[in-house]
Amino acid sequence: MKNYFIFLSIFFLSFLPKQEAINWQNGSELNWKSFKAKAPRSSSYRALSAVGISAGMSLENNILELTVQSFFEPKESWTKEKESEYLLNHEQMHFNISEIHARRLRKEYLNADWTLKNFNSNFSKMLKKQLAEENKMQKAYDSEINHSIVKEEQTRWDRFIKKELKELNRYGSNRVVLKLK
Repeated sequence: MKNYFIFLSIFFLSFLPKQEAINWQNGSELNWKSFKAKAPRSSSYRALSAVGISAGMSLENNILELTVQSFFEPKESWTKEKESEYLLNHEQMHFNISEIHARRLRKEYLNADWTLKNFNSNFSKMLKKQLAEENKMQKAYDSEINHSIVKEEQTRWDRFIKKELKELNRYGSNRVVLKLK
């Protein structure tokens, strides 16, 4: 059987992950040294985190291997404030939201009915759905918190994000391996 490899990356911001990208891992936290881009003077925002999800698949001998990774792009991320732990937490939550959707995508992949006929369309359809949902959640997060200004909402979102990551913990591995029918 032929080997297939597809790599799709669609992100909260449109760019391809570079070698310097920081992949999400349990316990890893961003620090201000991770924000390497120059902050645009014209922006009214205090920081920007370039986060995203990359997904790929390979098929060999009816074994489908799916890789889903959330990442942070240091050279596309910037801050105007390098002292605020509160703001750093807000930016970390953007990264964590990407991981929530990476885990939801892995869960969806594990629970799907995969065949040789549908694996390519399943992969793309589920990926597009989760990327759209991630984008929607990222926008709701910033909107409800007013880009980290409303502290009570920030606390509510922090709890929600932590709870979601915990509930999806069993989908924390970035690799999914399945036998096709």
